[in-house]
Amino acid sequence: MFSLATLGLVGCAPQLLEYDATAPAAVLAPIGVPGIEDARPEFRQIFCAQMREAGVTAEDDCARYLHHLRDDAPPPSAAPPVSLHPGSMRILLVPGALGECVGESGIPFRSGVERLRELGYWVETLKLSGRSGTEHNAARIAEELRKIPPDAATPLVLIGYSKGVNDALTFLLRYPDLAQRVDALVSVAGSVNGSPLGDRYAGLYSAFADFSGPGCPSGDGQMVASLTRPRNLRGLAENPLPTHVRYFSLGAYTDSRHTARALRMLFASDLARMEPRNDGQTLYYDQVIPGSVLLGYLNGDHWDVVIPLRERMPFFAGNSVGSPDFPRAELLKSIVLFLEQHLSATTPAASAP
Repeated sequence: MFSLATLGLVGCAPQLLEYDATAPAAVLAPIGVPGIEDARPEFRQIFCAQMREAGVTAEDDCARYLHHLRDDAPPPSAAPPVSLHPGSMRILLVPGALGECVGESGIPFRSGVERLRELGYWVETLKLSGRSGTEHNAARIAEELRKIPPDAATPLVLIGYSKGVNDALTFLLRYPDLAQRVDALVSVAGSVNGSPLGDRYAGLYSAFADFSGPGCPSGDGQMVASLTRPRNLRGLAENPLPTHVRYFSLGAYTDSRHTARALRMLFASDLARMEPRNDGQTLYYDQVIPGSVLLGYLNGDHWDVVIPLRERMPFFAGNSVGSPDFPRAELLKSIVLFLEQHLSATTPAASAP
């Protein structure tokens, strides 16, 4: 039988907030930064069409993979036809934290990249240090970009995943000459503002930062420190982003049943006390770049929407309801289709040495 003291402790224990899938979209940003352009109806139309074409969904029921929130405007009544144009852009994918530690399973949109290359697109994935901080990886991005011949006639797009977005943003700020080559940055489940997990575990991680294993070097030990919210929010407030770059954001969150077991066991409950709409690593309102075009919020966890981690860790990266893998190839194709429409009307950035 519980004692009165035990009941008192239970009554005072932190309670998880209720998950509400109908709440409107929201962002967290420092005062004074540019606002958000809402393009969710347009992106939904493109994404749902790709899902139907691939046989993943029927009609326009895409809520299984893309949240349809209460404040979503209806899609355009007559959508213009969209088609792929392989020579329209060059695409560089920026991987997230620990990406190199899980081999090919850490490559963002791997199957989608293969499909785009078959269609004739120029797509490359940058090789960054999975356990290093943003300053280190920004230098790596600059180093890799110097190897790519400038092409002022073809837009260059960075698609960042998770901490890869922070690495890309730091690159744009620290290397302005090279940044002139970049026309757009897309954040997918990006830790733009950092994560409360970074605040909580940065000290703990530093105690083990020197440990390394096969294929998972220790880097500079600043991986988690780079993900603290004060650091990232302060950086966004004090360093205006380059205005010649166009920014796009695609967030992600899902309920606990559809979150990977490992994320649920390690992190999800901590995040849920602050905001139930999280992807197991970040809060949904921390995933949007200031001044960006909001494409929507994916209905999936932080891993599943971008990387095929279930193939390496089927139990821990799987969820309790056994839902199928997220249609990452269709998602990447939809992003490319959207960008082709939005970048075609802009003048490509000038090439830089």
